[in-house]
Amino acid sequence: VLTGHVESRSGGDVFLELPDIEVGAEVILTSPAGEFRYVVASVEVHHESETSVLAHGYEEKLTLITCVNDGIFDHRVVVTAYPVQLTASR
Repeated sequence: VLTGHVESRSGGDVFLELPDIEVGAEVILTSPAGEFRYVVASVEVHHESETSVLAHGYEEKLTLITCVNDGIFDHRVVVTAYPVQLTASR
């Protein structure tokens, strides 16, 4: 699970474009361990009190979370993506 601001006063808008992502889009994560590719399976909006989106499962997945940019910020955009190699076998 990765979280980030959609908008902030200090300019850390790391997920500014996340609400516009579409199912089927590729997400690439880069770290010292290498490059990891995921395909977006769902884009949903949940109230900030909904914590089930943080639950662990038995399959590898990437969950990206940011606020809905509506000035109230009490809802979250939740993007779920699966590794490219697992997506092909689904």
